[in-house]
Amino acid sequence: MLRLPRSLARLVRDLARLRNCAAGVSAVEFAIVMPALVAVLLGTVEGGRYVMHARNLNLTVNGIAQMASQADGTLTASDAQFIRDSAMLSFPDALTEAGELGIEWTDHLKIGISGIEFTQRPDTCATGPCQYFADTRWTAGHTAARKACGRISSAHPDASPSTTTLPYNTFGPHEVIAVVASVDYVPLFGSTVFPSLTLTRGAYFLPRTAAKIDYSPAGNSTFGTVCPGF
Repeated sequence: MLRLPRSLARLVRDLARLRNCAAGVSAVEFAIVMPALVAVLLGTVEGGRYVMHARNLNLTVNGIAQMASQADGTLTASDAQFIRDSAMLSFPDALTEAGELGIEWTDHLKIGISGIEFTQRPDTCATGPCQYFADTRWTAGHTAARKACGRISSAHPDASPSTTTLPYNTFGPHEVIAVVASVDYVPLFGSTVFPSLTLTRGAYFLPRTAAKIDYSPAGNSTFGTVCPGF
């Protein structure tokens, strides 16, 4: 009968015990699952922050557009700046983030307010639905968010707001107060790995108390401008 050397026999017995031993299995399983659990937790936190940023941005643009549309015929620069500054109440996180980034909150949460005039295209109503040209009458706020002076193009309502376009469903025989705001969403976790995202929202209101709302630079001549020709 073949007998194994003593050292080899001991090794075989130890391997047999190790195969049947369950000690430490839970720790190994936890070590394997833990990274996935942490990733899910952090992803949930980031997803919640993103949703809140988008919600606050929507509240901000709608609130500002609603207030600007209630101007009684003329919106002064000081009034427009006061309306812009109301964003500090609807989006306080933007102030905190701007402080952490070391920049002005108005450069983190960029807001533009503009008055858009529509002109009927010649002979369009006789052959079908009326069509209109859109032109910026005045524009105020951050230069990266306010509408550019000149002709404004139409865009799909689901398209991201820009300084040179308006949703085609806003065109008509009226004036529109257009507000565009954008904010850079910086991830709370993994900001060194994942880039920041720019959220942009727009709101469009008809004037409430007058057919048109003019703009006056009174109070702050650098906050906005009346476009050439208006």
